[in-house]
Amino acid sequence: MNSTIMGLFAQTSIAAGTGQSLGVIDLPIMREAPTGYPVVFGSALKGAMRAKSEIVNEAVTKEIFGDDDKGGSKYAGALIVGDAKLLLLPVRSMTTHFKWVTCPYLIERFKRDLQMCGKSCEFESVAIKEFDAAFVPDDGNEGVLYLEEFAIECKKADLSKLIEAIRVLMGEDKSRLEKQLVIVSDDMFNHLSQFATPVNAHIAIDSATKIVENGALWYEETLPPETLLYSVLLANGSRKAESNGLNLPDKVMEQTKAIFADKYLQVGGNETVGMGWCKVVFNG
Repeated sequence: MNSTIMGLFAQTSIAAGTGQSLGVIDLPIMREAPTGYPVVFGSALKGAMRAKSEIVNEAVTKEIFGDDDKGGSKYAGALIVGDAKLLLLPVRSMTTHFKWVTCPYLIERFKRDLQMCGKSCEFESVAIKEFDAAFVPDDGNEGVLYLEEFAIECKKADLSKLIEAIRVLMGEDKSRLEKQLVIVSDDMFNHLSQFATPVNAHIAIDSATKIVENGALWYEETLPPETLLYSVLLANGSRKAESNGLNLPDKVMEQTKAIFADKYLQVGGNETVGMGWCKVVFNG
């Protein structure tokens, strides 16, 4: 089996919703059940990847993602697509440029996923106990930082190895991370991930009268641009009886990277209004 980490760096807002609501938001985004953190479930991500693959290289799509003929599937896909997990959440600041915010739990989970894929993870784990405390890189600013409505006391720490691991998934120069990365406590991040995501009101216009239709008002939650997600990909050999050269896991992963690496993938809904576009980068 071959494995890798695929980074998804949001270029536009992502409307990966659940399709139903139990609260005041009509169309909330997908969230993990135990943590409440935003996520794009593997089934939704795999569907988006399959649609892209059919455009780029239809000949290998069924072997990579599975046979989906209406008469009944004959074999499963060779590629296993994990959930797209949150790593960096952009949060507005009242005193400076927006910050990329993460927390010790997300860093530790990222480290475990790297280890599972046999990737380098030399960065150290981080521990923050205070709700209103945070760490910033050596090039960041110490003192009070305002994130949303919170005043947070920042201290400098050597985060160079962590920044390098994250930079690889973004395909960006590390200088931005050195200035904008902030690590807050798990409790603080839990609050920010619940209440710092955009919620926008939408209406429907009657095409004849050009006024708002009665009752056509709904609220939609999105993940903002600059969000960084990542997914674990695992490749087996093709399960098709007569393989198209993808009988080995390495060949499947090689073809997957050829289709998606350093390209753009549309994830979630509202494609026709420009939502869901992500830059795809692989960690090796």
